[in-house]
Amino acid sequence: GYLHIGHAYAGFINYLYKVEYDGNLTLRLEDTNPKKALLEFYDAVIETYDYLGIKYDDIIYESDHIQKYQDKAKLLLEKNKAYACTCSVEETQKNRLDKKTCIHAKNSVEQNLEHWDKMFSDYQEGDVVIRLVGDMTSTKEVLHDPTIMRIVDHPHPRIGTKHRVYPLYDFSVSIEDADVTHVLRSE
Repeated sequence: GYLHIGHAYAGFINYLYKVEYDGNLTLRLEDTNPKKALLEFYDAVIETYDYLGIKYDDIIYESDHIQKYQDKAKLLLEKNKAYACTCSVEETQKNRLDKKTCIHAKNSVEQNLEHWDKMFSDYQEGDVVIRLVGDMTSTKEVLHDPTIMRIVDHPHPRIGTKHRVYPLYDFSVSIEDADVTHVLRSE
């Protein structure tokens, strides 16, 4: 979306860190939800950072890396570190709140990979998601088997209908964060 004061704050922190240590600053546009990504947002982000004098060295569009996220998700399925879940959103939320393990967490690798393959052709949006095996006993609900991939049947403003299985924000940024030395956020 459009940038706000928090984005400017984080932008300045990163820019000043880059200047102080003669580093490389990458502007990363997190656009993995085709329903929320609009072409006008891309221009607005770039224009705002230019206006603020925040100079970056390169730009990454996460939508250009969808295949990488899909490959990582499939690898997690193959290692039994993720599973395909066909529960309703309401049931998933209740189970996470109650710290109850999803019945699909016991799927075999073969079952999960079969669901995975069907996400690209047979299933409809909302039929199935891929969830990371987390820690259902944690006091932090975000660790309760978070959803990492889902079907989005909506054209993307940059890549059109090339993909229909997209990562959620936390999954894509975790993968991207692993490829850089520092990620500085406003917190």
